[in-house]
Amino acid sequence: MQSVIKYAIENSYSNIALFGNSFGTLACLKNYREEIKTIVIVGALTDSMIYDWEAFYSENQIKMLETRGFFYDETERKHKITKQTLLDFKEVNQDELIREVKCPVLIIHGNNIDDEEELQLLSRSKNAIKKLPEYSKLEIIKDGKHGMREHWNIVVELTSEWLQQFIKKIDLIYNTLSKVHRLIKHLRKGPQD
Repeated sequence: MQSVIKYAIENSYSNIALFGNSFGTLACLKNYREEIKTIVIVGALTDSMIYDWEAFYSENQIKMLETRGFFYDETERKHKITKQTLLDFKEVNQDELIREVKCPVLIIHGNNIDDEEELQLLSRSKNAIKKLPEYSKLEIIKDGKHGMREHWNIVVELTSEWLQQFIKKIDLIYNTLSKVHRLIKHLRKGPQD
């Protein structure tokens, strides 16, 4: 992610936003830089989570993790799961994670009562939103489950509205501040003869 952000900055992109889903939300928050205008995170990992990994992965996968140090999950995307990947969930410290984030953040969660994981993540994000910068917002999608597959259209709509609002608002603030800065410079020069 750092390489992509660096590339965008080096190529004069000025409206940089980050979007992450599930574990990718951790990468967004950890890779924040002052050039980032806003962040949108869905099913956000904003604080430590303790999982019973044996409930998620097969006995064979757990053995491979112990012997080889990694395995590939059985999804279409074939994520490489390492010991560190699993430790990352447990080692998140909310205060350290969001302390440096200075841009508005949109957090999107579901609240499906049958999805204990999403409810736990939501609970942690309710605390995180209080610590994030002004204009940050927590959106809760009724009956949404982690991953939001049945509600992805709502996620897209919320994200689109958020980006339109904040990219425009940030540009407006920047342009106003630039004009004020130029005016102050002009006034400091004093009357010209």
